[in-house]
Amino acid sequence: MMGEPALVAELDLEDLGPLISQEGLEQLQNKYVQKVRKSVSEWMQKALEVELTDWQRDQEPDIDHEGCYHTSLPTIIAQEIDGTIGEVNPTALIIALADIINFKDPNMLILEISGLLSKYPDIRTEVTMKTFCGRANPTTGALDWVEESEEYDYHQEIARSCYADMLHDKDRNEKYYQGIRAAVSRVKARGERVVVLDIGTGTGLLSMMAVTAGADYCYAIEVFKPMAQAATCIVERNGFSDKIKVINKHSTEVTVGPDGDMQERANILVTELFDTELIGEGALPSYEHAHMHLVQASCEAVPHRATVYAQLVESDMLWKWSQLQPIEVDGNKLRPPPAVVKCAGAPSVCDIQLSQVPPESFTPLGPICTMFSVDFSKPVSSAAQSYAAQFKAQTSGKAQVVLSWWDIDMDPDGNIVCTMAPSWNYSDPRTYPWRDHWMQSVYFLPAEENVSEEEELNLIVSHDDYSLWYSLTHSEQNDVKVATFRPCCTCQAHLVWTRPRFGELNDEQRTESYINALRSVFSLENSGMAKQVIEQVLHANSLKHGVQLLGIRPEQLSLADLEGNQISVLIGEPYFSTSLLPWHSLFFWYCRTAVAQLLHPNATILPCAATLYIVAVEFRDLWRIRAPCGTCEGFDVSPMDEMIQQSLDYRESWEAEPHPLWEYPCRALTKPRPVMTFDFTQCVPEQPANSEGTVPFTGEFVNGAHTGNKVCFSSDLLEKLLGMEEKIFPII
Repeated sequence: MMGEPALVAELDLEDLGPLISQEGLEQLQNKYVQKVRKSVSEWMQKALEVELTDWQRDQEPDIDHEGCYHTSLPTIIAQEIDGTIGEVNPTALIIALADIINFKDPNMLILEISGLLSKYPDIRTEVTMKTFCGRANPTTGALDWVEESEEYDYHQEIARSCYADMLHDKDRNEKYYQGIRAAVSRVKARGERVVVLDIGTGTGLLSMMAVTAGADYCYAIEVFKPMAQAATCIVERNGFSDKIKVINKHSTEVTVGPDGDMQERANILVTELFDTELIGEGALPSYEHAHMHLVQASCEAVPHRATVYAQLVESDMLWKWSQLQPIEVDGNKLRPPPAVVKCAGAPSVCDIQLSQVPPESFTPLGPICTMFSVDFSKPVSSAAQSYAAQFKAQTSGKAQVVLSWWDIDMDPDGNIVCTMAPSWNYSDPRTYPWRDHWMQSVYFLPAEENVSEEEELNLIVSHDDYSLWYSLTHSEQNDVKVATFRPCCTCQAHLVWTRPRFGELNDEQRTESYINALRSVFSLENSGMAKQVIEQVLHANSLKHGVQLLGIRPEQLSLADLEGNQISVLIGEPYFSTSLLPWHSLFFWYCRTAVAQLLHPNATILPCAATLYIVAVEFRDLWRIRAPCGTCEGFDVSPMDEMIQQSLDYRESWEAEPHPLWEYPCRALTKPRPVMTFDFTQCVPEQPANSEGTVPFTGEFVNGAHTGNKVCFSSDLLEKLLGMEEKIFPII
C-alpha cells in the first residue's frame, strides 16, 4: 500500500506504526538465530566426525615449524559456510558459529572464512575484518591468540617455499633450456606451429625459455595466485606478454577451445611437477589429465622421461631412525614392545641430503638398480603399480634400508640428463650440483631381513598416485603383485616420535646418562597417544609397577595424584613432541614452575640448568634458499625476488628456522659463545630476560656474506649424578 501513489493522499505515513512490534521483531530474530544455530550445529557435528576419522588414520598429520598440526576442519567449515551463506544472513551465521565454538569474539571466526569476505561484502559491513591465529606456544605450553593481517597465509606460504633454490640450480636450468630448444627444433622440423603448455610455471622461466627457443605461443599454468601474479609481471618485464598467457588455475580445470583458456591443444608439454620422491606433487595425475585433454597425441614432453633408481643397503645408523632398538645398560636390557618391533614404521619418505651420509655408514647389499621409468611424451597412468628388480646379493648382511633417487632425460635420446644421484655416485664428487628442492630418499623396509651372499633377491617398488614404497622377496619369481596399500604404522610410536627422535632413543650413551636408581618415578604425559606408547614400553620391560603414568598437565597435578608424597626428584630429558627450536625445550622449566608447590624443599631437579649458545657460520650451499637471484639464464626474475623478500620481511626474516645442519656443510666464523643460562632450580622469572653483547669474528669470508647464526642448546644434568652435558641439534 505504501508503494502505491494513488493512496498517498488517503494515508498519513507518520500515523502508521511498524508492521512488526519491537518485541515481535526480537522474537523472530531469536527464532531465526536458533534455527541457524541448530542447522550449523548439525553440520558442525558432521564436520567433527570427519575430522575425528581423519585424525584416527595411520598416517601422521603434517606439522609446521611452530608445532601446529595441519587439520582439514577449517576447510570443511569454510565449504559448509560457502554453501550456506547464500541462504542465511551472514551476521546470524557468524553469531551462531561463535556460540557453538565458544568464541568470545565472533571476529575470530573470520580467520576461517576470510576468503568468503571478498565474495560476500555485506559481512565486511557488519563485522570488522581481523584474523586471529591460535598458536600453541611450545615453550610455555599455552595457546596464544595472535592477530594477523588478511595476507598472513600467503606471505607464510611464499616465505617457506624456497623458490629461490630452484632459480639458483644452474644444472637444472641449463638442462631444461637445452631440452626445450631440442623439442622446439623437432616440432619445427615437422612443419608444425609450436604451441607450448607449461604446467606449474612458477616464475614463468620455462615458458620464456620456450618462446626464446622459437615457440609460437605458450600457455603457462600456475595454481598459486601470488606466484601467477609474479609470473605475469616477470613475463611482461621480459617482453613476452604477446606470446605467453599465464593461467591462474589448476591444470585439471583448464579448458581448450574457442572460448576456453587455451585456443588449441599444445604439441610441447613442459613441466616441473617433481619432488624428491618424483611423484609426490601429483605429477602422475597431472600428466594423465594433460594427455587426455590439453596436448596433442604426438606431443613432445620436456622432460621426456624419468627413471627411478634404488640400492638395498645395511645401515645401523639409518635403521635406528625407524626402529626402536634394545639397549643394554649395566647388564639390564631395555626392549621395545612387540607391537613396535613388528610395526612397518612411518609411511612417509625420509628425504635427506644423502651426499652427507658417509659411504662407510652403510654396506651395499646389491647393485644400484633401475626400478622403473615413466615416458612423459606418451599417455601416463596414475594407477597403482609395482615393479621388481632382480639381483644377487653382493655380500651377506641385514637388508634394512633402500636408498633411492631419480633422473630425468630432457630428450628422447637421453643425451641431456639431470640426475639426483648423491655425490659419492659421481666419478668426480666435486662436479655434484647442490640442490635442496630435489634430494634423495631413504625408505625403510617393513622389517629387517637376513640375506646371504649370492642369494637371489627381488627388490620391489610400488606406487600409488603420490607415494613410493619398497619391499623385498627372496623368491626367484618374476611376477609382482600390485600393492594397493602402502605399509603404515600400527604401533602408534611412529605417529608420536619423529625419525630424529628414534635416533635419540637409540643412542645408548644418551640413554645411559638418564639411568638412575630411583625406586619409584612419577611420570607426567599429557599426550594420550604418547601415554599409550610409553605404557607399551613399560609393560614390555616389566616396569609398570615402578612407574605410574599420569595423563594430565603439570598445572593439574596435585598431592592426591602423588599419593600424598612430595616430589624429591624431578627429571626430564627434556623432550616434547611440539619442540622444533632449541628453546622450546624450556617447556620443562615451565612444567617445573607449575609443580613448584609440590616439590620437596631439597628436591633434585634434572637437568638443573640450560645454556643457549650461538656461533656465526658461513654456509657452503644453504644460503641459496634465501638469496635473491636477479637474472636467471638471461631472464630478469627480480619481481620474484621482491615478492619473496616482502613475505620474508612480513614475519619470517626475524624468526629462527630449524635445519638439520649435519646435511649442510658450513664453516665457523666465530667461536661458540654462551649467550644465556636458565636455572631450572628456580621458577621461571616473571620479568622477561635478555642478553646483549658482541661476538668477534675469527674466520675470513670466502663467498661473501653467505652466513647464518647457528644456535644450539645445552642442558646440564646434575654433575654429581650423571656428569655429562646433553647436546641438542642446532638450528639457524
